[in-house]
Amino acid sequence: RTGGVDGGDYGIGLVGRGSMCDAEDLELGGPGEPRRAILARVSPVPAPDGSPRPDFTVAATHLQNERRVARTQLVDLLGLLAARPGPTVLLGDLNLAPFVVEGVCSELGWDAVASPATVPARSPRVQIDWVLTRGFELVAVVVPDVRVSDHRPVVAELRPVDLPRVPS
Repeated sequence: RTGGVDGGDYGIGLVGRGSMCDAEDLELGGPGEPRRAILARVSPVPAPDGSPRPDFTVAATHLQNERRVARTQLVDLLGLLAARPGPTVLLGDLNLAPFVVEGVCSELGWDAVASPATVPARSPRVQIDWVLTRGFELVAVVVPDVRVSDHRPVVAELRPVDLPRVPS
Protein backbone atom coordinates (compact mmCIF):
# COMPACT_ATOMS: atom_id res chain seq x y z
CA ARG A 1 0.00 0.00 0.00
CA THR A 2 1.45 3.35 -1.02
CA GLY A 3 -1.30 5.80 -0.11
CA GLY A 4 -4.92 6.73 -0.35
CA VAL A 5 -7.03 8.93 -2.59
CA ASP A 6 -10.73 9.72 -2.22
CA GLY A 7 -11.23 6.93 0.31
CA GLY A 8 -9.43 4.26 -1.75
CA ASP A 9 -5.96 2.78 -1.53
CA TYR A 10 -3.32 2.52 -4.21
CA GLY A 11 0.11 1.00 -4.47
CA ILE A 12 2.40 -1.11 -6.60
CA GLY A 13 2.80 -4.83 -7.02
CA LEU A 14 5.10 -7.26 -8.75
CA VAL A 15 3.99 -10.62 -10.13
CA GLY A 16 5.96 -12.93 -12.41
CA ARG A 17 6.14 -16.42 -13.88
CA GLY A 18 8.90 -18.34 -12.18
CA SER A 19 10.35 -17.92 -8.73
CA MET A 20 11.29 -14.63 -7.10
CA CYS A 21 13.89 -14.19 -4.41
CA ASP A 22 15.86 -11.40 -2.77
CA ALA A 23 12.77 -9.16 -2.81
CA GLU A 24 13.18 -5.64 -1.47
CA ASP A 25 10.68 -2.91 -0.71
CA LEU A 26 12.42 0.45 -1.12
CA GLU A 27 11.19 3.83 -0.03
CA LEU A 28 12.12 6.45 -2.62
CA GLY A 29 13.29 9.80 -1.30
CA GLY A 30 11.86 13.21 -2.02
CA PRO A 31 9.05 15.49 -0.91
CA GLY A 32 5.38 14.80 -1.52
CA GLU A 33 3.47 11.56 -1.24
CA PRO A 34 5.54 8.54 -0.19
CA ARG A 35 6.76 6.57 -3.22
CA ARG A 36 8.22 3.08 -3.32
CA ALA A 37 9.87 0.51 -5.56
CA ILE A 38 9.71 -3.28 -5.32
CA LEU A 39 12.81 -5.16 -6.52
CA ALA A 40 13.31 -8.91 -6.93
CA ARG A 41 15.57 -11.43 -8.57
CA VAL A 42 13.60 -13.69 -10.94
CA SER A 43 14.32 -17.24 -12.06
CA PRO A 44 11.91 -17.49 -15.01
CA VAL A 45 10.11 -20.63 -16.12
CA PRO A 46 11.90 -22.55 -18.90
CA ALA A 47 11.30 -21.64 -22.54
CA PRO A 48 8.66 -23.67 -24.46
CA ASP A 49 11.41 -25.98 -25.76
CA GLY A 50 12.52 -26.66 -22.16
CA SER A 51 15.72 -24.65 -22.34
CA PRO A 52 16.54 -22.54 -19.30
CA ARG A 53 16.17 -18.77 -19.31
CA PRO A 54 18.68 -16.55 -17.49
CA ASP A 55 17.86 -15.04 -14.13
CA PHE A 56 17.25 -11.29 -14.11
CA THR A 57 16.36 -8.43 -11.79
CA VAL A 58 12.99 -6.71 -12.07
CA ALA A 59 11.66 -3.64 -10.29
CA ALA A 60 8.26 -1.96 -10.27
CA THR A 61 7.65 1.62 -9.18
CA HIS A 62 5.36 4.63 -9.25
CA LEU A 63 7.39 7.84 -9.13
CA GLN A 64 6.38 11.22 -7.74
CA ASN A 65 4.14 13.36 -9.95
CA GLU A 66 6.38 16.45 -9.63
CA ARG A 67 8.86 16.23 -12.53
CA ARG A 68 12.07 17.28 -10.74
CA VAL A 69 11.45 14.85 -7.89
CA ALA A 70 10.48 12.01 -10.27
CA ARG A 71 13.62 12.58 -12.35
CA THR A 72 15.82 12.38 -9.23
CA GLN A 73 14.00 9.23 -8.09
CA LEU A 74 14.53 7.69 -11.54
CA VAL A 75 18.26 8.48 -11.60
CA ASP A 76 18.70 7.08 -8.08
CA LEU A 77 16.72 3.92 -8.83
CA LEU A 78 18.53 3.21 -12.12
CA GLY A 79 21.87 3.68 -10.34
CA LEU A 80 20.87 1.18 -7.68
CA LEU A 81 19.63 -1.32 -10.27
CA ALA A 82 22.75 -0.94 -12.45
CA ALA A 83 24.83 -2.35 -9.59
CA ARG A 84 22.94 -5.65 -9.81
CA PRO A 85 24.26 -8.51 -11.95
CA GLY A 86 22.78 -9.58 -15.26
CA PRO A 87 19.81 -8.27 -17.21
CA THR A 88 17.50 -5.82 -15.45
CA VAL A 89 14.02 -4.41 -16.10
CA LEU A 90 12.31 -1.41 -14.47
CA LEU A 91 8.53 -1.17 -14.93
CA GLY A 92 6.23 1.58 -13.84
CA ASP A 93 4.41 4.86 -13.91
CA LEU A 94 7.35 7.24 -14.07
CA ASN A 95 5.22 10.40 -14.33
CA LEU A 96 7.78 11.74 -16.81
CA ALA A 97 7.53 12.76 -20.45
CA PRO A 98 9.33 10.67 -23.06
CA PHE A 99 12.12 13.23 -23.65
CA VAL A 100 13.01 13.13 -19.92
CA VAL A 101 12.95 9.32 -19.61
CA GLU A 102 14.87 8.81 -22.86
CA GLY A 103 17.45 11.44 -21.85
CA VAL A 104 18.08 9.86 -18.44
CA CYS A 105 18.31 6.39 -19.99
CA SER A 106 20.75 7.60 -22.62
CA GLU A 107 22.96 9.23 -19.95
CA LEU A 108 22.97 6.13 -17.74
CA GLY A 109 23.23 3.33 -20.33
CA TRP A 110 19.65 2.05 -20.18
CA ASP A 111 17.14 1.44 -22.97
CA ALA A 112 13.69 3.01 -22.79
CA VAL A 113 10.95 1.06 -24.57
CA ALA A 114 8.95 3.63 -26.50
CA SER A 115 5.30 2.69 -26.80
CA PRO A 116 2.03 4.25 -27.80
CA ALA A 117 0.52 6.69 -25.29
CA THR A 118 -0.78 5.20 -22.03
CA VAL A 119 -2.80 7.99 -20.34
CA PRO A 120 -5.59 8.77 -19.99
CA ALA A 121 -6.94 5.25 -20.62
CA ARG A 122 -10.04 6.43 -22.45
CA SER A 123 -8.14 8.48 -25.04
CA PRO A 124 -4.36 8.24 -24.45
CA ARG A 125 -2.26 11.29 -25.31
CA VAL A 126 1.08 10.73 -23.56
CA GLN A 127 3.34 7.88 -22.45
CA ILE A 128 4.21 8.02 -18.75
CA ASP A 129 4.20 4.24 -18.17
CA TRP A 130 7.49 2.65 -19.11
CA VAL A 131 9.58 -0.48 -19.50
CA LEU A 132 13.28 0.35 -19.07
CA THR A 133 15.88 -2.31 -19.75
CA ARG A 134 19.54 -3.10 -19.35
CA GLY A 135 20.80 -6.30 -20.96
CA PHE A 136 17.64 -6.98 -22.98
CA GLU A 137 16.60 -6.31 -26.55
CA LEU A 138 13.04 -5.44 -27.47
CA VAL A 139 11.12 -8.02 -29.50
CA ALA A 140 7.67 -6.38 -29.45
CA VAL A 141 5.61 -3.81 -27.52
CA VAL A 142 1.86 -3.15 -27.43
CA VAL A 143 -0.48 -0.99 -25.37
CA PRO A 144 -3.79 -2.85 -25.31
CA ASP A 145 -7.09 -0.99 -24.96
CA VAL A 146 -7.76 -2.26 -21.44
CA ARG A 147 -9.60 0.19 -19.21
CA VAL A 148 -9.37 -1.22 -15.70
CA SER A 149 -7.31 1.76 -14.59
CA ASP A 150 -6.78 5.39 -15.53
CA HIS A 151 -3.71 4.13 -17.48
CA ARG A 152 -3.37 1.54 -20.23
CA PRO A 153 -0.83 -1.24 -19.66
CA VAL A 154 2.43 -1.59 -21.56
CA VAL A 155 3.17 -5.16 -22.65
CA ALA A 156 6.72 -5.77 -23.85
CA GLU A 157 8.40 -8.94 -25.08
CA LEU A 158 12.11 -8.87 -24.28
CA ARG A 159 15.06 -11.12 -25.12
CA PRO A 160 18.25 -11.16 -23.02
CA VAL A 161 21.47 -10.09 -24.74
CA ASP A 162 25.01 -11.03 -23.75
CA LEU A 163 26.10 -7.97 -21.80
CA PRO A 164 24.50 -4.62 -21.04
CA ARG A 165 26.13 -1.60 -22.65
CA VAL A 166 28.16 0.72 -20.48
CA PRO A 167 27.42 4.46 -20.55
CA SER A 168 30.18 6.58 -22.06
